[in-house]
Amino acid sequence: MGLEYRSDDYHASLTLFTQDTDNLIRYAGVYPTGINQNVDSAESKGAELAFGLSRDEFQLDAALSRVKATETKDGITLERIRVPKWSGHLLASYYLTSGRVWAQALYRGERRDVNFSTSEDVRLKGYWLINLGASHELADNLTLSGRIENLADKQYEEIYSYGTRGRTGMLTLDWRF
Repeated sequence: MGLEYRSDDYHASLTLFTQDTDNLIRYAGVYPTGINQNVDSAESKGAELAFGLSRDEFQLDAALSRVKATETKDGITLERIRVPKWSGHLLASYYLTSGRVWAQALYRGERRDVNFSTSEDVRLKGYWLINLGASHELADNLTLSGRIENLADKQYEEIYSYGTRGRTGMLTLDWRF
């Protein structure tokens, strides 16, 4: 369920949501002898507030989400793994005659995970990532784009004990035909 407002240069929305899942499957136990197991039920409830603003060549978009996610097995209810209570993003873009430059901030809050070596619960820290990018249209069907992700070379985890990329640069040439 949601509400949305739009004008020529501004938009805002509030979305409330709920999701119920029966028979969710997830890994349980200690690696490598653990097994995939049925979680009796899982539930996610939350809200997202989003807004955007456009002024001439400048555009700003942002969203903030709050989620309460639980799973129930054998009558015991726990916080869902890897689902942060808070997350959000901010994206600022400036449009040029034949391209665009942009900056983005992404946030994921603290969340529960499982250490698959010991089967114990762990907490993953929240993190911010900053990304930058630009694109330039070389011809009607040819665009050169570049971006730098994780500009600050932040150390973070999306899944417990799995590495994530540090600062990463990408350059692409898109040909549309």
